[in-house]
Amino acid sequence: MTAKDNQVAIFGTYKQSGLYSRNQVLISSLKQLGWKVNEYQSGLQHNETVYKHSGSFSLLRTALNELVNTLSLFRYLFRIRKEKIVLVLYPTIFNIYLVKLMMLGKKHVLVADIFISLVDTIFDDRQLLKTSIIKKLLFYIEQKSFQLSDALLIDTDSHKKSVCDYYHLNSKEVHSIPVGIDETTWKPAPQKVPFENRLKVIYWGTYIPLHGLENVINAIAKLKNKEALFDFTFVGTGQCYEDIHSMIVSNEIKNINLINEILAPIQLYDLAVQHHLALGIFGTSTKASNVVPYKVTQALAANLPILTRYSTSYSHLSDENSIYYVHQCTPDEIAEKLLLIYHQFNESITPIDSHNIYEKYFSNAMITRKIDRVFSNLHSESI
Repeated sequence: MTAKDNQVAIFGTYKQSGLYSRNQVLISSLKQLGWKVNEYQSGLQHNETVYKHSGSFSLLRTALNELVNTLSLFRYLFRIRKEKIVLVLYPTIFNIYLVKLMMLGKKHVLVADIFISLVDTIFDDRQLLKTSIIKKLLFYIEQKSFQLSDALLIDTDSHKKSVCDYYHLNSKEVHSIPVGIDETTWKPAPQKVPFENRLKVIYWGTYIPLHGLENVINAIAKLKNKEALFDFTFVGTGQCYEDIHSMIVSNEIKNINLINEILAPIQLYDLAVQHHLALGIFGTSTKASNVVPYKVTQALAANLPILTRYSTSYSHLSDENSIYYVHQCTPDEIAEKLLLIYHQFNESITPIDSHNIYEKYFSNAMITRKIDRVFSNLHSESI
């Protein structure tokens, strides 16, 4: 493979901040494998108010911002037409159409990361809209964009199956690549936190319906007579924050420390490893059962045990000192599991297997190996 042939274009309105570590990891993996990476990225600012607010106005403002970002990519028209392999990082939907337009008449291979679906995000994850006509329209636009791609990347096998069934995609063209995290930040905790008869529990992430935080708050409310056993820390913000805060106040819960902001990755890591247990997701949607969110892989990488909803994506993981599951995500079930973990937890437990699970199934080294297989095959198609 010559140096000229061994190159891939990274295209789109993607970001590489701490909130978007998957993009960083995919690019880094290609570089490690010897690919020359040419980036064609929108230089405009992204509107991230969707993390903090809900409603049609916020959604429209975010959509318009994304449209402006997408149109700004036209400045790469003549350069992108020289590329043979193009990888569109998320958000992908409109960028896929733009690549196909800009590459008219040119042979190329188009790869798209569909880790985040627009239909999923708007109607299921965040429940920002409920209009069936808009959902059908977005479904059609998204489905056609996926079908225009030669290969698609997604985060888990169960998510792959769900997306292939929903959008009627050829499963042979969809490849499972773990989500990917910043391993320079998320590494095994330097020391074990003393137990001292209080279980320190932390949640971090966005406050959106997908995460099912109302189920967690109701579970903690059921444990009010055992407040002395637990300390909870909740870090993050989002559209459901005010509702969650109101639930905490109305239930007179005293053992939750709310940090209403998205911390820098290193600050979040330093805080997380001061706890005994992390909380994952507890939503009851189909997507919640198909994904392994960032916070789960981050916790495992930091050697931090985690309590989360059971998913077919975890079906091969059963070490009770590393991952604790709830199946129905009811407040009663979550409360019972928290009590069980409290009674099982003591200073003799060293959850070293958490990091071992991360290394085996979710590490960036694993991602690089999978990327190598996908892009080696795509390169032969592009010649």
